[in-house]
Amino acid sequence: MHLVNDTVGYLGGSGFAVSTDTGLTWTTRSGWPNGILAIQAMAFKNASVGLASGVLLNAPQGIHKTKDAGFTWVLKHPAAVTAILWMDANTVIATDGVGMIRSYDGGETWAPYGVGTTAPLVSIARVGQTQALVGVTDKGVIWRSPDAGGLWIPLSSQVDPENPRPWKVDFFDAMNGYVVGAYGMIYRSTDGGFTWTQVNKGVGLSPRDMTLWDDQFGLAAGSWFLWRTTDGGENWRVEPSPFNHAAIDIVDASLAYVVGGQGSVMKSVDSGRTWTAIGGASVPSNFDARDVEFIDAQNGWMAGYDPNTSRGWRLFRTSNGGTTWTPVATPGAGWDCVQFVDANHGWVSNNKIGLRTIDGGKTWHSMGIPDW
Repeated sequence: MHLVNDTVGYLGGSGFAVSTDTGLTWTTRSGWPNGILAIQAMAFKNASVGLASGVLLNAPQGIHKTKDAGFTWVLKHPAAVTAILWMDANTVIATDGVGMIRSYDGGETWAPYGVGTTAPLVSIARVGQTQALVGVTDKGVIWRSPDAGGLWIPLSSQVDPENPRPWKVDFFDAMNGYVVGAYGMIYRSTDGGFTWTQVNKGVGLSPRDMTLWDDQFGLAAGSWFLWRTTDGGENWRVEPSPFNHAAIDIVDASLAYVVGGQGSVMKSVDSGRTWTAIGGASVPSNFDARDVEFIDAQNGWMAGYDPNTSRGWRLFRTSNGGTTWTPVATPGAGWDCVQFVDANHGWVSNNKIGLRTIDGGKTWHSMGIPDW
């Protein structure tokens, strides 16, 4: 995702979409099978001109450029890159394997420069408005360049030497920046990227969902494990679980729910210290829950995959704190994501369409999201 200004943003993945209303609605500009199939890196100069690295139908993989806000794309460089950064209106830099490439004409032509790094950078960020850059590899090694990528200096060792993971670096001024990535690890710099301090101790494994009740108490859920923090994420207590969890929701300072595979629904009334299986026969034993949302202690919603139905995806609701669940009929396809802001207003979605309700799920209406 790339935000151009307060109202215009672009979203890339298995297609390309734009929002002109601060993300309330999204319109597909190009998507499978008629446009970009997969976007690995993206950066826009303004609301119309942008660059994206990905695969275009009937065209080689590489850096593509649009001048019409994503309606059409033209290949400008025949090799894919993992990060793109505009330095000014004409100068653009990008990672090309362990090296760097640069364009002085807005991405029309590219040439290699600098001495590069020993491993590809998956994310790069400019340090304020200076010429300094900070990059991070897929194994968590942080690098810094004082001269816009000509020379790179490693600043840290590998966090995850065995398995590549997604990492991201960002600076919000010339001094302060963050690196986030594998296992929930967060690093912070307050001196322009010269030194980095580990903010937390991570969560040991990669959770699938995480939620905070306040600035101290939070819970996370993942494959066969549950996590709990009482100090704002600095330390996490990890407990094994018999289920492959997908989503977790904190209702109040004591009450929380977690859902996942094998029809699993669990409830905690002591801030996540202990958990009790609930739902019983009202939830199919092979139901694979993907999301859960409770409005209050009694009323909640759950979305996921049910192989017992022709549509597969299914929505459930409870009015007795999860003791029993009732299927909810909705138009269109099934759902793997659910969100409510109060008893009446809610949304469900999957990777293609979405619905909203203003009467507590009695009726549902289509909403505009990219159809990839």
